[in-house]
Amino acid sequence: MYVNYEKLSEDRGNLIIIDDKEYGEEDLLLIDKDVYINWQLVKDTIDEDLFFDNNENVLIFTTDSQVKRYELNSTNATFNRKVVTIQEPIVSKNDSAYIPLNLIKEEYKGKIDVRTYEKTIVIEFTNILYIYGNIPVEEYLRYSPHLSSPVLGDILVANSRLRVLSQHKGWFYVLSDDGRFGYINENKLIVNFNDSYKIEVNKNEKTSQQKEKINLTWDYTYGVLRNTDNIKPIPGINTISPTWFDVIDETGKIYDKGNKDYVKKYRDIGVDIWPSVTNDFDPSLTSVLLNSSKLREKIINELLDIFLSYGFQGINIDFENVFYEDKDVMTQFMRELYPVFSENGLIVSMDVTGISTSPTWSMFLDRERLHKSLDYMVLMAYDQHWASSPVAGSVAEYPWVERSLKGVLELVPHSKIILGMPFYTRMWTTRDGKVSSQAIGMESAKNFVNKHNIELIWKDDIKQFYGKVDYDEYFYEIWIEDINSLFHKVSLSHKYDLGGIATWRKGFEQPEIWNALDGFLREEG
Repeated sequence: MYVNYEKLSEDRGNLIIIDDKEYGEEDLLLIDKDVYINWQLVKDTIDEDLFFDNNENVLIFTTDSQVKRYELNSTNATFNRKVVTIQEPIVSKNDSAYIPLNLIKEEYKGKIDVRTYEKTIVIEFTNILYIYGNIPVEEYLRYSPHLSSPVLGDILVANSRLRVLSQHKGWFYVLSDDGRFGYINENKLIVNFNDSYKIEVNKNEKTSQQKEKINLTWDYTYGVLRNTDNIKPIPGINTISPTWFDVIDETGKIYDKGNKDYVKKYRDIGVDIWPSVTNDFDPSLTSVLLNSSKLREKIINELLDIFLSYGFQGINIDFENVFYEDKDVMTQFMRELYPVFSENGLIVSMDVTGISTSPTWSMFLDRERLHKSLDYMVLMAYDQHWASSPVAGSVAEYPWVERSLKGVLELVPHSKIILGMPFYTRMWTTRDGKVSSQAIGMESAKNFVNKHNIELIWKDDIKQFYGKVDYDEYFYEIWIEDINSLFHKVSLSHKYDLGGIATWRKGFEQPEIWNALDGFLREEG
């Protein structure tokens, strides 16, 4: 990025040059010779995750390790919940925010390099290799690639450095350090070429904080947990996610169903606890909460205080049924939550669906950006045919599960994915052409099959047993989830080198399933 101070004072207006594009004075403020740049330009060119809340006048920077909230026109800010005082405030003008250049240099240290010349500040990205050349003697820049073309401004002194943007039949199109675009004959410029004019350097993906594959099960809790007498070791399970927390109203109130005795007992047997937090699956409520920076901050801070008081090891965010229009603020919520939870040693996970065209079920999830603010992304690879599906079918056919997984893996590192699998099936009833279903666990499914003398047939194409029984006015169908179907699903964890598996939910399984899953997960394919 080039901010030309000489041009700032000229009648033709202010100018910012970023790579090979010019931006006008509406993106720039000059206050007592201090330069301020419009936040939107910074977002568009340097940091796509920069967030400005125009209603609450706060600008938010987020990284893996910090969330920084700056109040506009104020020296007050918070860094990961800590109140700090800053010297140069971000200023507001024309319903926008303008960031001091010094703050930009500080916030993006390591991402950008800043060099100062007599009339120009040059900012370059550290993850891009630019092509430069030097002129051994004085030369003019020209308006077009011809010797007869008019020259542009003053002559360039010997050894001036020029950035090469492109090449045109014996001429280079270049950008000078003082912010001029123009052409120079290729014989006049000594260039050290690479394979391309810009080479993006690979960024290291943040790796998981745990080396052992996750074997998680959700523990569904209807209300406040009172009795913990049945807690005992579960073969293979190293992580449990009790469904204890819901954000339930427009003040951000959190409904807590937790039990500290439960926590102690599971910790004593070596199981990590990542309770789930839901949005009460209410899209209107969620929209109010996510679109307020103050409410996002309130919810995050209160959740952290609660989680630290219980002594949890992680968090599982389960926000479902969210308006597509709230996609960006859903991502922003996670970007603000992740640094403060990570700073306190907590694993951050989030449940996602497979990719589909459903706005409130799938499209509101920006998986490519979300995973950067997560240690694990749990793919809920079930409900292929959901409760109110107009046609009967499997909860999770193997080919559908693999397609769902492959779709997410195009956007998310393999090691971050936990494959969620069902312990339930649906018993389907068709009567007078109308289909209905009931979710039942493994033991109930077995009893149903036995009661109705249903002959089960293994369908190798979907890796499941299927059965049906006909009556005069209606018939039942069932696609069984059992050790056989789960073996094939767990094999995907090895095939794609995933971070682990998860199961919905404890209580729906048959007792022998735990040892079987543990064995499957420990196998190498």
